[in-house]
Amino acid sequence: PKDQTTEIPIVMYPSVVFPGATLQLQAFEFRYRIMMHTLLQQGLKFGVIYCGKNGRMADVGCIVHAIECERLIDDRFFLTCVGEDRFRVIEIVRTKPYVVARIQVLNDRPISEPQDDLGSLMQQVEQHLKNVAMLSDKLNLNLNQKLRGDHQAEQFRRMHSAASFSFLIARLFIDDRLEQQALLQMNDSTQRLAREGMYLERRSKYLAAIAAIKDAFQHLSCNEK
Repeated sequence: PKDQTTEIPIVMYPSVVFPGATLQLQAFEFRYRIMMHTLLQQGLKFGVIYCGKNGRMADVGCIVHAIECERLIDDRFFLTCVGEDRFRVIEIVRTKPYVVARIQVLNDRPISEPQDDLGSLMQQVEQHLKNVAMLSDKLNLNLNQKLRGDHQAEQFRRMHSAASFSFLIARLFIDDRLEQQALLQMNDSTQRLAREGMYLERRSKYLAAIAAIKDAFQHLSCNEK
């Protein structure tokens, strides 16, 4: 049932975690070590929620599943986790020794747009992504480590459903944490993609302006010589 709730341990994290992401965590704080001992008996799933510098916990996070769990000598744990479903916190059940919350799993709404419209939206986002990658390359920014050339942007799009493509874009190409959190909270992958397209378009315009200024300065200094 859609409104079914469940209780899971919660880990506060300084980044936003998306479905499909791989995450490496080290459990060294006492409360998280206790949590790991419990999870080893109950199945290695817990919720990760973004907690910004102000210490405020967001109310939508991502369930992660620890696929590798290495126990170190001093009782720390080193985990490799994969992001699964998004969830909303309904209530905090307890805070000691670690946070446990009652949560509701969130699913994206079924896509109502015709396939062609969705395809062209994904292509638009891909085109903005290519522009950002090209300009980042020109300005020697490090985005091109994540994306090398047009071919890879297209591969990204072809390999993914609308939802997983939208999560991939949010995770790899949106730098702003609050924007990432807003995207995680959206329940509509078409709207999420549209918002990402607007973000990437603004980013490419900003980078284009910087590139133009840089070119103008180089042109000036060449003329002065």
